[in-house]
Order: sequence, then C-alpha cells, then structure tokens
Amino acid sequence: MTKALIISDTHGLTEEVARVASLFSFDQAFHCGDFCVDENLFPFNKMILVKGNNDFHADVPFDQVLDWQGIRFLITHGHTYQVHYSLLQLKYRAQEAEAQIVLFGHTHKPVCFEEDGIIYVNPGSFKVPRGFSKPTFILLDIDGDRGVKRLAFTYYDHHYQQVPELSRTFHLPTKS
Repeated sequence: MTKALIISDTHGLTEEVARVASLFSFDQAFHCGDFCVDENLFPFNKMILVKGNNDFHADVPFDQVLDWQGIRFLITHGHTYQVHYSLLQLKYRAQEAEAQIVLFGHTHKPVCFEEDGIIYVNPGSFKVPRGFSKPTFILLDIDGDRGVKRLAFTYYDHHYQQVPELSRTFHLPTKS
C-alpha cells in the first residue's frame, strides 16, 4: 500500500504542517497552494507544491500534471480556473491533461467526488475551513497492483481524528 498526504490552504502555518508530516507515514505529499511561506522550509521542501493566489513570491508552478503510482494527477490551487463559481474550467483542464485525479484548493471546502471518470478532491483548509466546522487534510491510501487501484481518501481534522462523513473510496483503472 502507498500513502499520500494531501493538504491545502495552510496560510502560513509551518509548525502545524510539520507536526502533521511527522505524525503520519506517507510516500508523497501534495500541497494544493496558499502555503504562504518560503517553499524551501521543511516540510514544504519535501512536498509537490502549486502556487496559490496568496503565494506571491513562490517559485513553483500554478499547475502540475504528473503520473504517480500508475495514476495521472492534476494538482492546482484552482483560482485560475474560478473554482469558487464552477468546476467546469477545471474539468476542461483535467480532460486536456487526461487526469484521473484532480487535487485542488482555494475554496477551503472539503470535497471528494467522481464525475465523468475524474475524481475531484479538495482537502479543505488546515487553517480557515469553510463548508465544514473543522480544519482538514487527507491521507490517501492506494492499494492494488495492475489494472485497478483502490483509492481511499481519509479526511482528518486538526486534532488528527478521522472524519468519516467526508471520506470516500473509489476504484480506478490505471494508465498503461
């Protein structure tokens, strides 16, 4: 089994993010923007980062498309796709990138759903939650070898307790 940390909108929190990184075991970490600190600081320097609308001085891209564990990911903050209003522009970008999973932030609202063969995931905000009463982040468990992967997105709150009502599991065919 492979694990990933997915976090977003930490807005300057460093010690708290470092604590999450030290408490949980994972193989990869994704930050969906608005980290608002020097990207060379630990643990941000160990994460795949994208620039959010508040990351003025960050030297990281707005989007990243990558293949990891046989799955194509699109990672973005989402502000350049107007995700506050609609996910349509984000959907078009995901289709263009042939992404199977889209990780995004910006709205501070935790969401995890599948539509038209694409899984959309927003871990919420670890500092200023909206649409849910507590700050959140995700641990993603990926299981399976070839053909189909089982993806379990488990949300956690700022007290490191699981949030079952937000968590979701999907089965996804892998890219060859």
